[in-house]
Amino acid sequence: QCSAEPTYVTLALVWNDAYRFITEFQDPLSFGALHVYSTAISFCPRNTKLWEYYGGEAGIHFLYGEPRREWSANLWSRSTGTEENTVAYSPDGKTIVSGYQGGTVRLWDAETGLPVGKPLEGHTESVTSVAFSPDGMRAASGSRDGTIRLWDVQTGLAIGGGLVTPSQGKFDKPIAFSVRFSPDGKKIAGGYPDNAIRLWDSETQKPIGKPFEGHTGPVYTVTFSPDGKRIASGSYDKTVRLWNTETGLPIGQPFEASDRVLSIVFSPDGKTIAHTSETSVFVLDTVTGVAIHEPLAGHKNSLLSIALSPDGKTMASGGYDKQIQLWDVETRAAIGQPLVGHTDDISSMAFSPDGRNLVSSGQDQTIRIWDLGSGPSVKPPSEDNPEISSIAISPHGERIVSGSRDGKITLWDAGTGLPICGPWDGHIGQVHSLDFSPDGRRIASFAVKSIRIWDETTGSLVREADPPEYEEFPYMGIWSPDGSMVASGSNHTFCLWNADTGRQIQRSWCFTNSGLDVYLAFSPNGKHIAMVPKSLKPISLWDIQINSLVGELSLDGSSRPSSVAFSPDGNMLAVGSVNGEIS
Repeated sequence: QCSAEPTYVTLALVWNDAYRFITEFQDPLSFGALHVYSTAISFCPRNTKLWEYYGGEAGIHFLYGEPRREWSANLWSRSTGTEENTVAYSPDGKTIVSGYQGGTVRLWDAETGLPVGKPLEGHTESVTSVAFSPDGMRAASGSRDGTIRLWDVQTGLAIGGGLVTPSQGKFDKPIAFSVRFSPDGKKIAGGYPDNAIRLWDSETQKPIGKPFEGHTGPVYTVTFSPDGKRIASGSYDKTVRLWNTETGLPIGQPFEASDRVLSIVFSPDGKTIAHTSETSVFVLDTVTGVAIHEPLAGHKNSLLSIALSPDGKTMASGGYDKQIQLWDVETRAAIGQPLVGHTDDISSMAFSPDGRNLVSSGQDQTIRIWDLGSGPSVKPPSEDNPEISSIAISPHGERIVSGSRDGKITLWDAGTGLPICGPWDGHIGQVHSLDFSPDGRRIASFAVKSIRIWDETTGSLVREADPPEYEEFPYMGIWSPDGSMVASGSNHTFCLWNADTGRQIQRSWCFTNSGLDVYLAFSPNGKHIAMVPKSLKPISLWDIQINSLVGELSLDGSSRPSSVAFSPDGNMLAVGSVNGEIS
């Protein structure tokens, strides 16, 4: 039988709640186990399995305000005791490296939020930038002490004596504002206050060639293109520049910005670059330097950092307004509400390699991990994953039913995306069409030479109709508005069936249409049905009560129909076609 929460789904939800509970309340739980009941449970969100099972043990009751209903997007946060300047994810997503005002570098377990090993010490002043090597075995950190240091991630020990830039005139200690590994891990690029970019050999820790010169202000951010052949830089001089990695020469003219450029990223295909400027994010074509669309704007104060998801579809921006905004890069639309939690400037962000999480650091002395996914990932019990051939949504929108090419049917929770019933076996071939009854209590499925009606609550087979008249399978089926009939259309026939008995209605008729697939729609009052052939033949309008064709409509254009629907008042008919047109 169906259950709103089968055992494996319940266990998954409990597991997710337990993980969120431990990571969020790790500090008080580490202080004393009794905090599980004396404090932590009291602040557990109310719409969770953990609260359902253990809420009665809560030791604190709210006198003012409302408790949370759901877990927030903030997976965990850790107080570091000093201002965080910069963070980065390891290539495998398991470790985070962060740099601090006090000059230390720290590694963190990305899942639990626990520190990994001891702080990496060697810098004598504030750490300005950190990065992982592509193989994840090394980390690099730039500092205001004028050095870039390399670290062995496994041992936590420094590698060599560091990349030291000689004093340059007024810059007694040239600061590495930004540090990045090349995609092959052989080079390290750094941006400096003397308006230059320097390239280093990551193995020998020696400079490669001469500094890249051309900016007229400090270079605050640098990044390699995905193929490693170019370097993009942003400067206080309000420009973005591209450089040839091998020659150190600028590529084309600088791209003008409206303000100093503090953060810059390449798209995964290397065709565009995004950069900050004041309160907006600009996306430029790397060849022309022209903005490819309007800037991503919405912050109330200047931006300090941006990050791009590995697939290039989502942008994150943050800065002085203490909020992180996610953006759909293609549509330029903000995704949801800003992520709120930092109480001071957000200085650095990075996406996890799978794009599900975002790490951020700020001047509030915290590092935070944000969940950008949609809850626990649960694999249905079936080991195979047959191709979905049809779907339908319940009238109340809470359930989705899917049919597959192997004849199986599964019911899903539309809110969580988790399977709640099935798969049901009942068809011997591909499920071509599914439809919920108007009250949502029954599901009709149409497959090879068979029609089935299922109970949505129990998952049991209520009725089956295997009409001997069928020479072919039903291509499509729908319920009548009053739920008393189902209509089916096939390659050769069009029929009405009694939903309670599963039998063909005595006054029903079958319509031959030269072996063409059809699309069906009932009028809102249930008196008429429209049949649209998959060819360019006319649309047939039938009166069900007198079992007669009452009219035909010709389609304009040459594209094949793909769907049909009545207007709510029944006065108009809309037909969609495979080329995207609606008539």
